[in-house]
Amino acid sequence: MDRREWLLLSDERDMQDRRVRAAYEEGRRHGWSQGYEAGRDAEGAERDLAWRRNAGMIIAQLDPTSPHARQLAAIAVRAAESAQRRDHDEHWREYMQRARSTKLDARTEQQKAAVSGG
Repeated sequence: MDRREWLLLSDERDMQDRRVRAAYEEGRRHGWSQGYEAGRDAEGAERDLAWRRNAGMIIAQLDPTSPHARQLAAIAVRAAESAQRRDHDEHWREYMQRARSTKLDARTEQQKAAVSGG
């Protein structure tokens, strides 16, 4: 190859490189703008949800007869019932573990009945 052919090949590769870089930059700008808008939309939805929750709690404190106050009370009751069931189950598991690990001749009548299932 002579010098002129090398220069033509080099120019062709430079043009190809410029086209690839331009396409990359265009894609990057497009992706950034879409991601930015999606982030703004998600933040707005999150802010609105937080505002509704906080407003609902304030309304519940100001007006205990509001539907939101009743909903919060129902949630609190369900949470308390769940905690009570969990505590009861945990207590029973510990009791049964103690009863099973107690020697047969040292078990109380209640432990014997619990372990035997009667």
